[in-house]
Amino acid sequence: MAYSKTKLIYELLDKLTRLSDVVALGYEETCRRERQSTKLNFIIVESVTHSDTLRVVNEAWGSWDNADLPMTKTFSMDSDHGKRILGSPLGRPVARMILDYDRCFAGKTITKIDSVKVMWEDGEREDARDRMKKEAKQLDGRDLLGEKDHLVFHISDLKDS
Repeated sequence: MAYSKTKLIYELLDKLTRLSDVVALGYEETCRRERQSTKLNFIIVESVTHSDTLRVVNEAWGSWDNADLPMTKTFSMDSDHGKRILGSPLGRPVARMILDYDRCFAGKTITKIDSVKVMWEDGEREDARDRMKKEAKQLDGRDLLGEKDHLVFHISDLKDS
C-alpha cells in the first residue's frame, strides 16, 4: 500500500513528540547504518541552561567555590540528588529513552550522573543568557548561570550495575 508523502510526514512527526524519541531514533538509525549495535556508555547534556534543571543541580551541589573550577560531582541513582536530577526536565528524556526503546536499550540502565561545572568562555554566558530570554534567575543569592554546567548520564548493562 502506497502512502502519501504528507501521511508519512505526519506519522514521523507523531513519533518525534519528545526529545527521547528524537535521540533514540537517531541512535537507532546510526546502529542501522553501521549494521551493528553501537555501545552507548554516556549521554552528555552540554551547557545546561534550563532554569528548573539548573535549580535541581545547584541544590544537589550545595555550596562550592568558583576558584576550584572545573569540578565534577557524581550522584548515584541510589541517592536522592541523583533521582532528582534524573527527574529534572533534562533528565527525564534520558530516562524515557532507556525505558521506551527496548529494541535499542534492552537490559540497560542509568547508573550514575556526573555534574561538571566549568567557567564560561568569553561571550558564552551572555549568549546563554539571551537564549534564556534574559531570565537568569537567582537561587539563594547565586546566579543560576554563574558556571557552565554539563550532565553526563552513565549507561550500563543491568547485570553490571
